[in-house]
Amino acid sequence: MSLFDYFTAAAVPPDSAGRTLVVGEPLLLSAAEGFLQRLEPRFGPLTLGIVGDGPYTGQRPTVELAERHRAGAKRVRRLQPPRVIMLGRAADRFDLPAAAPCPVYWINAADPRAARAGCRLVMVAGEFQSRTITGARLTGDPLLALDALPTVDTSDELCERFREFRSRDYWISYFAATGEGEEALAYGVFFELARQRQGLLVLAPRDPDRYEPVYRESLKYHLPTNRHGRLMTSYVPHQTRVYYVEDDEVMKRLYGCVDFVVAGATLDEQARHEPDLITPMAYGRPVIVGPAHRRHPAVESALAARVVLAADHTEGLVDACRLLATDPGRRRSLGRTARDWLQHQVGATDRVLQLIE
Repeated sequence: MSLFDYFTAAAVPPDSAGRTLVVGEPLLLSAAEGFLQRLEPRFGPLTLGIVGDGPYTGQRPTVELAERHRAGAKRVRRLQPPRVIMLGRAADRFDLPAAAPCPVYWINAADPRAARAGCRLVMVAGEFQSRTITGARLTGDPLLALDALPTVDTSDELCERFREFRSRDYWISYFAATGEGEEALAYGVFFELARQRQGLLVLAPRDPDRYEPVYRESLKYHLPTNRHGRLMTSYVPHQTRVYYVEDDEVMKRLYGCVDFVVAGATLDEQARHEPDLITPMAYGRPVIVGPAHRRHPAVESALAARVVLAADHTEGLVDACRLLATDPGRRRSLGRTARDWLQHQVGATDRVLQLIE
């Protein structure tokens, strides 16, 4: 850092001062736009304090809060915000609350050190964090913006299609809403699991434009495959190894029919759509997430609450699927825990807003 940079490190844009300062990592702030829109009507214009690495893709005014030479702490004081809101891990910047000339609220705290950082109030999303962070208020996760749970289809009509698999005690896995680069992983996991015990792979790409190309690519695996929209019988023959879904509505209803779900858009960074953990949890199904897009609010919150299984690599994905394919008790326990956690997230945004002054 040059001498000029040293003396200007604390400088802030004039139009950023005097606003509520929301501090977080750039990827999380990019995904938190819905929550930020809920803040503005009550607290006025916002300035985002960027900590950690990665691009911020939104349009709001930002200020870098670098740790070097305490530049970030100096900028917080210069900004003179009426309040500071820390979001998520916030790159473990426990120095910033003490530097703030105003009340600080830490939302979705994940580290016990947040309780000793000088905040007026620390809020957490799940019971695990409430047990590990002293004095934290259990509010649920406002970034999920859940005002109600998704509607769950409780009819048996669709699930009856798999009665032949159930009668043979086959496992049914579901790689749901997959994106670019993820279907090959689904087939690789299926082959590994099928070596020990037979089962069914339910595969549903997210993008309609990929339905046909993915299906044609799958033919190279030479597995007996039935396409949902072209099945001529009322049930899926037990010789089927892949059940291929090309219908968004059916994709959601199938959550109630499977043993476990591997969430699409969490397996490969090429997948550009948002992962859906909420719908399978509402059905009480255990969910596995891969290593991609871990900073998405739903993925990050579920991981912190330990209500999903995390697979950091291909071998870990196989192990997680094998565990849920072979242990019905573990499936039921994880699914029930996830659904209970999800229920507690409903209304979290309103609860958090009521606690911020």
